[in-house]
Amino acid sequence: MIAEEPPSPRPRGWYPRGFIGEQPYWTILGIDGGDAQSLLTRVRAHETPEAVPPPSGLRAELRPYQQRGFEWLRFMAQLELGACLADDMGLGKSVQTLAVIQDRWENTAPNERRPTLIVAPTSVLTNW
Repeated sequence: MIAEEPPSPRPRGWYPRGFIGEQPYWTILGIDGGDAQSLLTRVRAHETPEAVPPPSGLRAELRPYQQRGFEWLRFMAQLELGACLADDMGLGKSVQTLAVIQDRWENTAPNERRPTLIVAPTSVLTNW
């Protein structure tokens, strides 16, 4: 729910309901117009995540809901969007994240691979 009066100071990207003014919507959100158009084109071209097998190097078996989470995270990465997995503890967010990292590793040329920073509580270190 959007408040009628903005908090002070106003967080980036927050605007009262209906406020667009003279600027295009994506400018208000801090996105360049060309980037916004490119994003919209990519989203429209890929309306749903593609069904893909888990990466061959993943030494785990994904449950059906984890497979869908992996596909969704992969889809968001292809669109160059951030994503967040949020569910109850013990449902496999770590293995889904590892699957995405492994998938990226397997599908990126060796000279283009980049490190991945993981920020996680110590309680899941054994999973990693």
